[in-house]
Amino acid sequence: MPRNRVAWDRWAADYAAPGLRSWATAEVTWGIWRIPEAEAGVLCDPYAWIPEAARLLRPSGQLIFLVNSVLLMLTVPDEDDRPAAERLVRPYFGMHRFEWPDDESVEFHLGHGQMIRLLRDCGLEVEDLLELRPGPDATTRYPFVTLDWARRWPCEEVWKARKPT
Repeated sequence: MPRNRVAWDRWAADYAAPGLRSWATAEVTWGIWRIPEAEAGVLCDPYAWIPEAARLLRPSGQLIFLVNSVLLMLTVPDEDDRPAAERLVRPYFGMHRFEWPDDESVEFHLGHGQMIRLLRDCGLEVEDLLELRPGPDATTRYPFVTLDWARRWPCEEVWKARKPT
């Protein structure tokens, strides 16, 4: 791992500027051939990217990813300028694709049972689910959740899964 870090640090200058240009475009592209996201369909549908990640992992390799918490997705209003509520605003069952009226992006979120089944169906073993809690003085630039809300309920989750040997 330290050997890879040295190599990536050395290569970073060659990738930084092109990467910034690519991510600043109207549509994200992937890989050396700059395949458009609309064609690749990689962002965030877990039924597409988790099986591919599991396929690429070597035995005993870990898949670690951060998502908005299930609870946050059940309580955040559709309107862009309003933070998460203290009541449920959408159903838990059937969660998958979220489209926002004020934004052209699409997000994907699964309930915990769905996520566990997907990871296991892809041959991965769930090792942990961390429900993150910010510190009392933490700040964020994102208006969809307040610090007070995030100190009482998890707004982000880190999933850890491993491919068995």
